[in-house]
Parts: sequence; structure tokens; C-alpha cells
Amino acid sequence: MPHNFIRISVETPNPGRRRRRDVEAVCAKHRGTLEYLWFDHDASPRYAYVLVEDGDVDGIARDLHGQQVITLFKAQD
Repeated sequence: MPHNFIRISVETPNPGRRRRRDVEAVCAKHRGTLEYLWFDHDASPRYAYVLVEDGDVDGIARDLHGQQVITLFKAQD
């Protein structure tokens, strides 16, 4: 099960900051599971980082206007 980091803008297309419930709904729409949502700064963030497991990563990134996707796989023993 790969995990994917997706870098997105902290602002939504409508004015306002990203919210966990909104990002979670996009992930669920594309059969992914939102693990975490982080911002790169506490007071004035520029980017948000989404960690999502499984799902249609291209669809999630597209709907969130993703700027970069990094796919990570578990290390082999």
C-alpha cells in the first residue's frame, strides 16, 4: 500500500484555508484515506502537505490542485 505526499496550496479556490474535513472528502471521493494534513508554518503557511494512503492519487491531486506528488513504499526486509 503506497503512501503519497501531495503538496497543495494552503488556500482553497474559495477564500479560506484548507480544512481537514474538506481534504478528507476529496480523498474519500477517490477511494483514498487521509492520514495527515500539515501546514508549513503555524501563523502564515504557504503550502499544505497531505499524506494519503491508496486511492486514485492523480484524481486527488487534480481535485486539490496539487503541485507535487511523492509516492513512498514500505522498505523490504
